[in-house]
Amino acid sequence: MSQLWDRKPVATSPLSVVVLGSQVTAASLRETLEGLHATLQPLKQAVEVLVPIAPDQEMELKEALSACSQARFVTDLAVREGVGTALRLGIAAALHPLLWTLPIGYDASQLGVFLKEIDQVDIVAGVREAKVKGWKRRQFFSKAYQIFGLWMQDPTCPMKLYRRDIFDRLPVQSHGAFAQIEILAKATFQSRLITEAAITGPVDEDEQVSRDFWKVLNSPDFGKAPERVVAEPVKPIITSQAPEARV
Repeated sequence: MSQLWDRKPVATSPLSVVVLGSQVTAASLRETLEGLHATLQPLKQAVEVLVPIAPDQEMELKEALSACSQARFVTDLAVREGVGTALRLGIAAALHPLLWTLPIGYDASQLGVFLKEIDQVDIVAGVREAKVKGWKRRQFFSKAYQIFGLWMQDPTCPMKLYRRDIFDRLPVQSHGAFAQIEILAKATFQSRLITEAAITGPVDEDEQVSRDFWKVLNSPDFGKAPERVVAEPVKPIITSQAPEARV
């Protein structure tokens, strides 16, 4: 099979979970982490849970963190820039081959739906049930399709499972919620494989700011170019001489 389609099985690999939310409170974080803790208990792979927050939130949220033994804070003042920045910090701190984004208020028990699909693809994108009806008309008139060519049911859904290594060539530039579109658009450009998985979840979304859109459109960043594109040089196969070389 072509290397383009081959994917190493990773569903049972160690997992990094990034908990995201623009308005994180002690109560909402505790509820999300309690559900996550119950979901992670049967898993055999190593798991880390990363919660990006601003430094001045640490004291307020410290008690809620105890709801999940694998959880730790990733503190940076830049978190206040938006969920895109929080995601970027979580990606940078992640240590494991799989990275799952869990938004505050979503049901963590849906992790299995994502793990079921990841062996065949690079990204499993959640599709919220409430977004399915009328998605073709809605998506046709969206910038996600008109500008970036994303023909997906719910590209802005913040619950996704990624192979961590895709971010080596896919730095997140957006500060806000446009990061969801940015990642999918860049992944599509790089011929990454993406599938969708049906989930339940709130339809409320963080605001997308125009400066993120224009930044990605005008100056897309794909990271450092690989040192070697082809592992071994391939000799050309010449089956016949060019006409001018024939005597």
